[in-house]
Amino acid sequence: LLARMRHPVMREWLLILVILWALVYASFRGEWFARVDLTLHDGAMSLFSRPAHPDIALIGIDEPSLKQLGRWPWPRNIHATLINRLAEANARVIVLDVILSETDKASGAADGVLAAAIAASGRVILPVTKDVFDGRIFGEALPAGPLSVAPARLAHIGLTPDADGVLRSVFLRGGMGYPRYDVSSLAALRQAFPASWPDDRLLPGELLNRVPGNGATWRDENRYRIPYAGPPGHFVHVAYIDVLRADVPLAQFKDKIVFVGATAPSMRDEFPTPVSARIGAMPGIEVQANLLQGLMEGFDLRQATGLTVLLVSWGLLLLLMIAYLWLTPRLSLVVTLLAATVVLGAAMAGYRFLQVWLPPATMLAALALAYPLWSWRKLEATQRYFDAELERIAQEPVIVPQEIARKIAPSISANAFVPDVIESRIETLQATTQRLRNLNRFVADSLESLPDASLFTDANARVLLANSSADRLFKSRRRGADRQPDQPLEGRDLFELLAAFRHGDARNWRELWMDAYDETQTLSVEARSVDEREYLVRIAPSFSARGNQTGSILTLVDVTPLRESERRRDEALRFLSHDMRSPQASILTLLEMYHGDPQSMPAEKLTERVGRYARRTLNLADDFLRLAKAERVDARNFEQLDLAELLRDAAEDAWADAKARNIRVDINLEIDDAWMLGDRDLLMRALMNLLSNAIKYSAADTTVLCTLRNVAGALQLEIADQGYGIADDDMPRLFTRFTRLQHVDQPTEAGIGLGLVFVKTVIERHGGSIAVHSHVAADEHDIHGTTFVLSLPATETEGRPGR
Repeated sequence: LLARMRHPVMREWLLILVILWALVYASFRGEWFARVDLTLHDGAMSLFSRPAHPDIALIGIDEPSLKQLGRWPWPRNIHATLINRLAEANARVIVLDVILSETDKASGAADGVLAAAIAASGRVILPVTKDVFDGRIFGEALPAGPLSVAPARLAHIGLTPDADGVLRSVFLRGGMGYPRYDVSSLAALRQAFPASWPDDRLLPGELLNRVPGNGATWRDENRYRIPYAGPPGHFVHVAYIDVLRADVPLAQFKDKIVFVGATAPSMRDEFPTPVSARIGAMPGIEVQANLLQGLMEGFDLRQATGLTVLLVSWGLLLLLMIAYLWLTPRLSLVVTLLAATVVLGAAMAGYRFLQVWLPPATMLAALALAYPLWSWRKLEATQRYFDAELERIAQEPVIVPQEIARKIAPSISANAFVPDVIESRIETLQATTQRLRNLNRFVADSLESLPDASLFTDANARVLLANSSADRLFKSRRRGADRQPDQPLEGRDLFELLAAFRHGDARNWRELWMDAYDETQTLSVEARSVDEREYLVRIAPSFSARGNQTGSILTLVDVTPLRESERRRDEALRFLSHDMRSPQASILTLLEMYHGDPQSMPAEKLTERVGRYARRTLNLADDFLRLAKAERVDARNFEQLDLAELLRDAAEDAWADAKARNIRVDINLEIDDAWMLGDRDLLMRALMNLLSNAIKYSAADTTVLCTLRNVAGALQLEIADQGYGIADDDMPRLFTRFTRLQHVDQPTEAGIGLGLVFVKTVIERHGGSIAVHSHVAADEHDIHGTTFVLSLPATETEGRPGR
């Protein structure tokens, strides 16, 4: 190792590594990339997005409430009315995020009314704030007057943003001298669930080792990073005035933790947060709601120590620099970009799943600097080598005069000829490589012209040549089997490649190949790949120009479409022989019964049954014809269509069936126009099939919601019912021909199992896709149902016809 380190390359390598380590240390100590880390941290916070907790409710003092009830502050008896209403609604906890450190100047009795309401409720939490004057903290601002003896739990509401003004964390406890007060969210959690959250429970967060206070300073402990569940407005608030006027049902506050506080911008109780983006600041009570939800869900977000960041950065640089010693410049760049991607992805994933934030900016900067430095060193070394070689070649004597060289090598251009032996060899090499390129081109073109996957092997079954069809065929197998996606087929063992194919012959692939090789005859066998595609494999011996056997030629012909066509034909014939004959046989039986005994069945009943069987046969034929038309549709014949108009027409056609079952069909158009190219009849029938299924497989008195929107330039249509749902085990068979899914608790519906196949075919022929999300109903009150999501390409707005 010491001998290798004496090499100039290794000395330069070590010097660059030490320089990079020093720069990483300096950037870490100097916090050069602190702002970048904060930006990445705020982006990572979006990974914690989740639905707002159903047990949390917000009542906002918003602009309409201020307009109705007058300037702030309001009389305390108004708050008492609100608390009485929430107590009547049996709210679990009421967090009144309103500073009450002064008595009501308008009415002294109002404080007593509020104190009485708090005492009657027994579930109110009041705020404690810092008593600040001229930028200095003098004490605690406690509720004043009668409120100071009200039986309410006290909690601090201090929210302190970071240096850049963004609120990322909060102290769970605080107070003058000793942090005796919980933050309001934690206090609410203790009040709501005293058994699970006793006062002596170990709190999450980063305990700050502060010097014990002397009563003259405010002390905070347990910094907790807030795992925001969503952007501002994620927790929907109810207007204060609406609760007072009973414009909203009080039952919605039953057993909930209710935060009451300012949401009006004029109240200035808003904070920029990592999830604010361009939406705006977040009200303080919504910050508390996010904090409460994080505590309830057990989140404990932490940041890695500085030593950890430093060691990880140094270790990553060491591994990258070791890799540079073995990689080409191109692969070095790829590995550097890959390492940067891995660092960023690992930081995000670690924050989301391990709840530990590892600031990646320093590591990313080190990676960005490592490649240019090492490339510069390689470029300098290469330049020095070429300069030395060119100088050495220039100093070599001229062996063959130019005049003589032209006579002995007339094919070489005089203008391009340089009287130097190296240049002469270069010219000769160029001519030789050109002939080889021509030969290789001829062989490659001949091989590429073969329509099927073809491989040429030597006598040891090693692949000598393979066309691009073979490369595409075995590409997925190489990735899945031996995990070498970049390894070419040439030089591979034939039997390793064929291991991904299974056949029905008693002999294995090696025995089949040996039989074809020894008997010098072509052998054919059908095989199936791991993705269930079927191939006709032909193995034929190959011979040299002298007639010597040199190896074999193997071709794989994809016969999947042919076999699929045969299976569909057989399947259709079997199905038609049953379903087409069954109603016709029933008609003949009815007629024979009627002719044998006309009194056994009234003519009206006979006509009705014959008509029903005839319609069944006709519907069956129509379904086959529609499916066949969908499979043969030509996109060149498409016309401009408004998908929104088609949806309205389909909903109107389905109105009668929906009305019969008292089912509503609602249309939600999030875009004005939904133009696309398509076949009107096929798309109309596809929408009718989906609406018909949604109506048939939904219980009465439910709703079918059709939502049309534009997502990333594509038209997305969702048809959601509130029906019985589709089981996960049935999902793979949903779009299979002649498959009908039926559950014991559902009513039996007529059909032959081609409706959804038709829909999928139509959507795919129009360049779209279809997806299904479903939830099986647990009982009659469960209305999740099934949602079909159609995605179709939209057309440009220019040149659309008028309506």
